[in-house]
Amino acid sequence: MAKKSRIKLLVFNLLILLAGMLLVAGIDRGTDIDFEANTLYLETTWKDGQAAAFQSSYTDFSAKGDSISILTPPFEMKRGIYTVSVDYECQGNGSTSDVLAQSYGIYNRMAQYVKSDQNRLKSGRHTVNYHVYSSYKCEEIQIRNTFNKEASKEGDYLSVKHVSIQYSPLSYIRDIGLLLLLLILADVLIWTVKTHIYEQTKLTGLCLTAIILISSYPLFVNYLLSGHDLEFHLMRIEGLKCGLESGMFPVRIQPLWLDGHGYAVSIFYSDLFLYIPVLLRFLGLPVFQAYKAYIFIINGATAIIAYYSFKILSGSRKAGIAASCFYTLFPYRLVNIYIRAALGEYTAMTFLPLVLCGFYEVYTKTKENKPSLRGCFMIILGLTGIIQSHVLTCEMIAVFIIAICAVLFRRTFSRDIFLRLAGSATVTVVLNLWYLIPFLDYYRLKFNVNDAGHIHWMEGIQQNALYPAQLLTTVYSGTGSSTGLWNGMKGEMPFGIGLASFIIIFLFLAGIVTRKEGFREKKNILCFACCCTSLFLTTYLFPYDFIRILAGNLESLIINLQFPWRFLSMAGIFLTWLTVIVICQGEKHVGGFRLKCFISALCLFICYQSLCQMNEKLNADSPRWIYDTGGLNTNFIMGEEYLPQGTDKNLLVDGVVSTSSDLKVQINRSGGKLNAQVHSESDRQEYVMIPLLYYGGYVAEDTEHHSIKVSKGENNCISLEIPPYYEGTIKVWFRESVLWRCSEWISLAAWAGFVIVWMRKFRPLSHC
Repeated sequence: MAKKSRIKLLVFNLLILLAGMLLVAGIDRGTDIDFEANTLYLETTWKDGQAAAFQSSYTDFSAKGDSISILTPPFEMKRGIYTVSVDYECQGNGSTSDVLAQSYGIYNRMAQYVKSDQNRLKSGRHTVNYHVYSSYKCEEIQIRNTFNKEASKEGDYLSVKHVSIQYSPLSYIRDIGLLLLLLILADVLIWTVKTHIYEQTKLTGLCLTAIILISSYPLFVNYLLSGHDLEFHLMRIEGLKCGLESGMFPVRIQPLWLDGHGYAVSIFYSDLFLYIPVLLRFLGLPVFQAYKAYIFIINGATAIIAYYSFKILSGSRKAGIAASCFYTLFPYRLVNIYIRAALGEYTAMTFLPLVLCGFYEVYTKTKENKPSLRGCFMIILGLTGIIQSHVLTCEMIAVFIIAICAVLFRRTFSRDIFLRLAGSATVTVVLNLWYLIPFLDYYRLKFNVNDAGHIHWMEGIQQNALYPAQLLTTVYSGTGSSTGLWNGMKGEMPFGIGLASFIIIFLFLAGIVTRKEGFREKKNILCFACCCTSLFLTTYLFPYDFIRILAGNLESLIINLQFPWRFLSMAGIFLTWLTVIVICQGEKHVGGFRLKCFISALCLFICYQSLCQMNEKLNADSPRWIYDTGGLNTNFIMGEEYLPQGTDKNLLVDGVVSTSSDLKVQINRSGGKLNAQVHSESDRQEYVMIPLLYYGGYVAEDTEHHSIKVSKGENNCISLEIPPYYEGTIKVWFRESVLWRCSEWISLAAWAGFVIVWMRKFRPLSHC
């Protein structure tokens, strides 16, 4: 595109963006609304349809009725995002607050347009804030505060003091962000059409677009599908957002978890790629839409990376497209996304093609300096992506890297290859030092994740492996879980590798048996061996329990793998490589037209199979809408791996626990920071436990900048040492060590150098 055309396009974009901003700013959004206690009314209903309503802002366990709610008068709500603030007092944790839209007709028209979560009103707290999302101008909207009598006991009550509804700036941000996104997409389309790239890649682009859309088929509904780990990863997104809002960067201890006690999930489980959905949350998207957008982005990245990687590996566009289709729509990958909701694992699978192609380049093209350097870049980027996504995938890929390096011993320890592999490993470590140092620093401490007693229940890892018959599954149910060998296959989720995989395996073996030229090359045999090994590792035939006993102190490395069928992700990448081998050999032996027919038929079959698999999921699931934190359970911490040893999450209290009646403490939370107003009339040193879990790195000081001693108290909560006759405000927050900060600066400098070398010396994907 000519320079003059680029300037015109830029000016046009700025004018459109300015006009859009003025239009958005000029839209009538309505006025803020406040309701005092004397304007609220109490509504009680019975199952037989009877109802009664009278002015009141208080209810308790003695109230009659099956449904009891304190409601605001009806009001009008225009399109946009609104912040609702409810001031209340309550006893018990059975009360909730949400938005109520009057329903008209059999389709509940208004109820479809106005949505919010059911937000818990917690005993001991006095304010709840949440968002209401309105997609259409609606009348007769109310804020409903429900007293759940079934979840309450005698003495529980609910009193609402004040309700306010304010228009949120997120509405403006969301609308402008959407306009900006449309402009970027239009610019990319114009640039593609105006340059020579369009003529060269229009068919490739069309195929990749189709693959991305098919893999994202379950996203094209206005709700969220359930998944095994869904709530955990949505909490990670919300916890990261809360940490950033409180001023932490990078976020290490997510403050939202366990009702504000904090959880070290960001130290053990990297959140780097979760900054994408968090950014979308800051742009006004509800959490379920941000998560769906993240899946779409990952599907796009997987399809494109797989295409470029296997195109480089094979030197064929046709093989690259087929590999992208095979890998992106691989059954286990779709299971990870739509049934397991295993965000870390399916994100890590995005980068496996880069690692495979990088090693292939280094081992096969060492004498050609430029391609070999390209291989190093791909290894570094691939391993970095996996480290920042899923630690267990690092463990699995390490098994194959070590095995391949051992099999290719002579080539591995030749001067050129060894230097490139060692250099790639070193650069990878330095780039990820900002995450690895805190991870290793905490891993040496006592947490459930490295406690043999806590993971004792997982000792039967072999019991969670697959029957070989499960790899032959051809009907993919939309639900299921890993029930273990003792329950048979009934109720388990689908673990089949797909009929397309068996077609490829059969064709490869046919080439071997018929002694077709090229099939018996060492690299092809190595690929087939990796396929067989990865599939074998998923089954109960592999002696995991025996190896675990022999491992001794390294037992936790095996047990933490949890499920041997995770090796299906490795099988997916090696089966894709085998597909490329069959296509490349077919190009030599079959001919162009028949090969194109075969590739087309294979891709169509894969697409049909994946659509059937995803359709089963859509038909099996009920819709879910989760808009904000209120729709999530902050106590859902999966296996409690990142809790300090000995912590009982059920005994964590929301308030403070002091050692003396002469000690008065009031706390005020602000994200990951906590301010404690302390008044002590005691003549001796006292201790107060505050609702924060004790993780190494928490510090406390008062307004005079005097340090307050922080120690581990009961149930691993933070204990503050209060001097005699002390009065003042103590601030408690998490502060990174000097070592952690140094590792962050080193990684930042390494990334700067890496990008400079990338731009000046070599661009790995620029010639694909």
